[in-house]
Amino acid sequence: MVDASGDALDDQLDYTVDLSDEKVEESEIPSRKRKAESGPASRKKAKKTESKVPVGQRAIREQLEEIERCHKKSKPHLSGFELEELSLHSDDMVDAQLFKNERTLDHLASFVKFATKNYKAKLLKAPNEETPKGSPLVLIMTGSAIRATDIIRALEELKRSGKIAKLFAKHLKVAQQIGYLKSNVVNIGVGTASRLSKLIAEDALKLDRLETLILDCVPDKKNLHLFQLENGTDIFELLDTHIVPAARARKEDQEAERLRVALF
Repeated sequence: MVDASGDALDDQLDYTVDLSDEKVEESEIPSRKRKAESGPASRKKAKKTESKVPVGQRAIREQLEEIERCHKKSKPHLSGFELEELSLHSDDMVDAQLFKNERTLDHLASFVKFATKNYKAKLLKAPNEETPKGSPLVLIMTGSAIRATDIIRALEELKRSGKIAKLFAKHLKVAQQIGYLKSNVVNIGVGTASRLSKLIAEDALKLDRLETLILDCVPDKKNLHLFQLENGTDIFELLDTHIVPAARARKEDQEAERLRVALF
């Protein structure tokens, strides 16, 4: 039987003001220049520069705008009202701009701790016997099985206190992963959208304990982030069907820990 845990990875994610035709007081020139510099051309230039910032390092408002843009493209049949109902809100998000390190695998474990509330008590200590099986505290969603394997390797320090589940299709069948989740307490799950959705549908992967969903938005070789990939429909299907409803339910339950989304 192939081990579905993260412990077995050897089984081979200048504006110029024209003053020639009129007399202008010297004191007026700076204000006109400032007005010109804040005009449409300047805003267009600023927007172009802003778009070069990786989505994981943008302000929450800009992250949500990018997600909405990709959502519309992925599901063009949805009405504006339907998109709004399925959208994440600012208070669902972790402010990733506060994380100052580079978005590389070397800093991923630190990002997981940054994005997880009270991580020392929850991630650095072994779960107790009452912790439900197959219900991770953190889920990391990425775009491919290869990237997922690299992510698990980068989380070595977090394996010491809890298991990391491999939830992607690389030498692992759905049935094997179902068996693993139903038999083990896991702190972190790493997977792709399609496989995660299947495991949730099979009631093997549970979201009751989930507090942090990390979306791996590091650009790939084609400079595409997670929401721009060919499997974008799968990603939004997972968010629309499972994550957003769970986040809404947590808001209504004042005693429950909030489910938050962080873009890496």
